[in-house]
Amino acid sequence: RQRGDLWYLQWTLCESSYVPLERGDWQEAEQRVTEALAISDRVGGEYGAGVLFRDALSWIARCRGNYARSLALGREAVERADASDAGWLGWAAAGLASPLLDLRAADEAVAVLQRGLAAAERNRARGQIFRCLGALSSAMRMAGRESEARALAERAQQIAERVTTPPGRVDFWDEQAYFAIAETDLAAGEIERAEESMRARLEAWEGSGAQRSIATTARLLSRCAEARGDWASAARMLARSAAAVGGSAEAVGGEGLLCERWQIEAGLGRVATATGSLVEAEVHCQRARELIDAIAASVGDQEIATRFRERAIVEIDSPGPTLRH
Repeated sequence: RQRGDLWYLQWTLCESSYVPLERGDWQEAEQRVTEALAISDRVGGEYGAGVLFRDALSWIARCRGNYARSLALGREAVERADASDAGWLGWAAAGLASPLLDLRAADEAVAVLQRGLAAAERNRARGQIFRCLGALSSAMRMAGRESEARALAERAQQIAERVTTPPGRVDFWDEQAYFAIAETDLAAGEIERAEESMRARLEAWEGSGAQRSIATTARLLSRCAEARGDWASAARMLARSAAAVGGSAEAVGGEGLLCERWQIEAGLGRVATATGSLVEAEVHCQRARELIDAIAASVGDQEIATRFRERAIVEIDSPGPTLRH
């Protein structure tokens, strides 16, 4: 700002937005990226900036629980990326897949991710390939195509083995791929392997105070514990996830991370049922249904909303085949 260097300022604003995002300060995160997009338009609307800033705004809208806005921005990012050499199509496709998978729109997610993966492979963009492989694996599993999901996760694992990070740190951007690998391990009955990878991620997030990632990762660990029949551990992980969701002032007020919140409540309901607390189970399940209704009301597309509500209600008692969703 002091130098008037708008090119670097736009990128600094966008990159720095992930700090308030992880803390649950959605308004601050959105303000930073909105300013970045305005600067981008002012200095000429560079191709990559237009794609990535819209992708970031889509992610923020998803975290805030505004799925209509998240989908609109994600689709716009994909449309803008699908031009020239499609250098950022893989990134944008993986970004749009996040709200689609939250909404159980697996078929649309598969279609956009296949386009994104093909573009990333043409451009030899390994980071984008990794992101698309992970999200596509989850989408395939959600669509009931387990063998394809497994093959994609195995490809993602090959890339993951070459990723290095400083001690106590983990890869932030490729969250989807690591979740897909853990899903595949869990589906194969390799629960300890899934837990090991997720525990390492949780420890890193605990050290940095990244509340959104703590909430997501702890909930995934609860699914691992549930698969082992360890209801006490599942309850502890769900409580940690719920505490992280509530760590944001806005979340306490009822806004944000709706997809995590309904699945936390559903998980707590299953724990209560398994331990004989049937009244408590019904309370948690009712809260889950209310949050599902809130997500459906935010979608702005009746077909997607209806399909999501139907599938999510079933998952309250019997969770879906993916860890993340």
